[in-house]
Amino acid sequence: MRTAQRALSVDETGVMDDATKSALRGVQKLFNLPVTGVLDKPTAQALDRLRPPSLRED
Repeated sequence: MRTAQRALSVDETGVMDDATKSALRGVQKLFNLPVTGVLDKPTAQALDRLRPPSLRED
């Protein structure tokens, strides 16, 4: 969760809070994914595409 929060530029609480859900919905909308606010596999892949190569997880 903290890795996703870092990619979303929200506070790294380790908890799925309102700020994280809102940021996830923004990413989902940007990538034309279902807007759920849930960190599912397609959303995680979209987040990975937003990060610079040096910060991507292998």
